Amino acid sequence: MNSLLYQLIRLKNIQSGYVHYLNEKSIAGEYISYDRDTRIFNRFRVAINKTDFISVFEGRIALIIKGLRVLQHQQIHLDVSVYQVKIEEEEDTKDTSSAMCIFD
Repeated sequence: MNSLLYQLIRLKNIQSGYVHYLNEKSIAGEYISYDRDTRIFNRFRVAINKTDFISVFEGRIALIIKGLRVLQHQQIHLDVSVYQVKIEEEEDTKDTSSAMCIFD
């Protein structure tokens, strides 16, 4: 994704600004939102509603890259959204969150 970000900046001929490249630490804390075009599927490839409650899952996520986002003070980010999610395994019986999860 960093290579794609670099290529987009080069193609748009952006000469100044602070580019936010991803690294291993930033990927772990990166929040990527979903929108009305995001599709979620269960392990049998059947579409489910986003409003269905799933507490914990393992799955595959496909991202869609929409382009560049230039914020105030010339901060340049890759504009990314969740395109599809396929849930491989559901674990909705846990009462407590995992210690690995950074969210409360």
